[in-house]
Amino acid sequence: MRHILIYLLTINIFTTYAQNDTNGVSYNLEINNKFDFESNSLEIDFFQNFLYGGFITNQEKNKWLNNIAENNVINFEIINSIKIKRNNNKNLFFLEISDKNIANISFTDDILGLILRGNYYYESDTLKFDNTSIKANRYQQIKLGYSRKTNSIKIGTAISFLNGNHHYSYMLRTGYLYTGNSGGSLDINYNMQAFATDTNNFSLFRNNGNGLAFDFNIEIEHNNFTINLYLTDLG
Repeated sequence: MRHILIYLLTINIFTTYAQNDTNGVSYNLEINNKFDFESNSLEIDFFQNFLYGGFITNQEKNKWLNNIAENNVINFEIINSIKIKRNNNKNLFFLEISDKNIANISFTDDILGLILRGNYYYESDTLKFDNTSIKANRYQQIKLGYSRKTNSIKIGTAISFLNGNHHYSYMLRTGYLYTGNSGGSLDINYNMQAFATDTNNFSLFRNNGNGLAFDFNIEIEHNNFTINLYLTDLG
């Protein structure tokens, strides 16, 4: 059975709240830090041992390689944001400013085997690297949203302006490595596409492009059930 690891840490640094009793208007300020890590096959002990465990035994290597999938995905996000909300009875307005760092890695079990064991272990064998990719994005997002609740239905929408900083992507469509007997010969072949933003003037907030995104959501309450339909960051 494959394991799904979701390691999520959200810290609310502080939240302030004020309400005007005269007209029922309330304000809310939130500052959040979020770290989200997901893997379709690797467990937390792999990363703890790989990064901090020192010497890794062959038994541990075999355990990891036996448990991973043929194709593996690692995704993580680091998001820092500040959000201001104004609630007036049935109407909610909000402004959110966030800094987002998102990375996605897709790799085969052969690549992990090469990293852990080296190519000598696979002499007279061919390791496949098909559909391997590394993608990373960093950008800032300014989102303005509105929602309204009427009876048991709540409808919301938002529009965002994006300030793009950096994008990196390395994609191996096909690839393999063949190691001959005793490492006497190596044959490597791959077809890779690589994209990167300008690195001449590296800066955390350098502008390398702008964009727009849209949100839409609807929430329906019926008896003891709540149905949510939402579309986030279309753009």
